[in-house]
Amino acid sequence: MAKIVIVGGGFAALAAAEEIVKNNDGSIELTLISRSRNLFLYPALVPYVFGSFDREDLTVDIAPTMAERNIRFLIGEVTRIDSATNTVAYAGHEGEEQVSYDLLLIATGRQLVVGTVPGSSEFADHLLDTDAADKLRARIHDFRTGAIVVGLSPGSNLPIPVCEAALAFAERFASGIGNGSVSVTAVFPQTLDDAFQGANLFRDLPNEFKRKGITLCENYRVERVLQNRTLDADDNAISSDLTMLIPPFKGRMNIAGLDRHVDADGFIEVAENLRVKDSNRIYAAGDIISLAGPRFGYMALRQGKIAGRNLLRAALGEEPAEVYEHSIAWAIGERYTGPIFFHYGFWDESLDDFDEEVLFGLVKPIRSKYGHIKGFGTSLAVP
Repeated sequence: MAKIVIVGGGFAALAAAEEIVKNNDGSIELTLISRSRNLFLYPALVPYVFGSFDREDLTVDIAPTMAERNIRFLIGEVTRIDSATNTVAYAGHEGEEQVSYDLLLIATGRQLVVGTVPGSSEFADHLLDTDAADKLRARIHDFRTGAIVVGLSPGSNLPIPVCEAALAFAERFASGIGNGSVSVTAVFPQTLDDAFQGANLFRDLPNEFKRKGITLCENYRVERVLQNRTLDADDNAISSDLTMLIPPFKGRMNIAGLDRHVDADGFIEVAENLRVKDSNRIYAAGDIISLAGPRFGYMALRQGKIAGRNLLRAALGEEPAEVYEHSIAWAIGERYTGPIFFHYGFWDESLDDFDEEVLFGLVKPIRSKYGHIKGFGTSLAVP
């Protein structure tokens, strides 16, 4: 029996597991090792901060589903992957343990790097984990008047939460923007087009900012954050009583024997079939792999599906022929200007391979809370 091990518990890991389970003829033993029993829904963080979701909406318990699908589910922090012995070491409840594999998928996601901009730890918020999101949510609740700055830290490639947050701030404080007691500025260290790597993602976004009273500040690299302003390298200041900066990320894996295939930021370099280069047994998918441009949830899903199919082929002794074509173009019309939250990722019916039951249907209920997406003519409400 072929042993396939998946390391990770996010979108790519679960999408791969789903592909393997639904096509397993009983010849594969599937193990999934995750740091937590919960799937964390990062796309829900911005709506959560602005009150659209409750705290319990941010996580989904995957343990019961793993048991139902006969997936061996281990909870622990992976400490080492050894390609020479085909083993994965992880810190479980009873100390360090090892699991052997015939084929391995690394889908551990990325690691947040906070504090890269001097002063940001003290004077800026972000929303990319639950504690930070709770803190920002409380600050927004107490905010009445003043200047708000939202933006990307240099090196960050996650522009959508900046845009979502700017629009959400503008809606929440529309009257204050109207009477001049509140201002909202969205800052990017490059042009908006460059932030999205030229994808025709939200072509009318600058005009939408303008309509909502948001100042768009491009080519502004935040170099320092002070208590009431941000500064670039030339000390150009933007006043700010509430600052939200999206930090950059790095990879998070210790992979013995594969160091030459990890880039300078810790992300894994893969071939088109998502197999780690020069390795016949190890694949990688999701935010852990080295890719240019911004990263979205639907990319991780597609990579997970392809990796799962290729793992199945390899387990059967066949050539892993499925190819991931990295593209950030998106089928959204030029006039897409609403709603505030962009509905990207697993719940977006505009995606070519949209699947309502993806991830074993675990996140289907949360899609109902997003309601109707303007421009698509289809409700996301779950019956």
